[in-house]
Amino acid sequence: MGAGVDPRGFRLKPRALAKFLPKGCVLVTKRRILAVVAAVAMAFTVAACSDAKQVGAAYTAGTYRMSEQQLTDLVKECQDAEKKLGVQASVVADVTSGAINAHIWESIISTAAVAKKVTVTDSEVTQILVTQYNKSGKTAVQGQLAANGFPPRIVNDYARMVLLQSKISNAVAGGQTGAAAQGVVGAFWTKTAADMKITVAPRYGTWDDTSLQVKPPVNPNVSPAK
Repeated sequence: MGAGVDPRGFRLKPRALAKFLPKGCVLVTKRRILAVVAAVAMAFTVAACSDAKQVGAAYTAGTYRMSEQQLTDLVKECQDAEKKLGVQASVVADVTSGAINAHIWESIISTAAVAKKVTVTDSEVTQILVTQYNKSGKTAVQGQLAANGFPPRIVNDYARMVLLQSKISNAVAGGQTGAAAQGVVGAFWTKTAADMKITVAPRYGTWDDTSLQVKPPVNPNVSPAK
């Protein structure tokens, strides 16, 4: 998994993601799409707010909202986890960037899962984690996830999102393969995100509907974390 992860935007390459999926599960993805992310139930609050400029919001995505304080606390938890695991510490800006991108995608995937009535069982979650731990080592896996905004407390949610994204993409593809499947699936995720009218607080950057990720702040002097 490690070789396929880009800490700058927590972009899991298809090859790396495929290795994380259980045998027999096919991944359909778009080249530019951020593939997988994890749910952070403790870090989200449902709000009617749709503008990240409203007081204290790091981002809003549909009915989901994460406050700047929640994001800051999450980044600190990740750094504390890295220290406890004994892995190399990540730069705060990298963890912050990975976390905000990933958790926006948690919102997108959760929204799509409800619309498509797709679910994942606890046994599927356990299986995928056990497989990855056996392959790469528990400490290595948890350290990699912590560096990208997912402390050990929520690794199960991460695995659940991996599976949901794959199942949703397969359902959308409807049996199509190759370029046809890529086009249909890519269009689906793009539209789902656009319909959620995602906004991000300027200090963290701006959401880009084309690349489906947060672009860095225009002003390089704007710190991405408190």
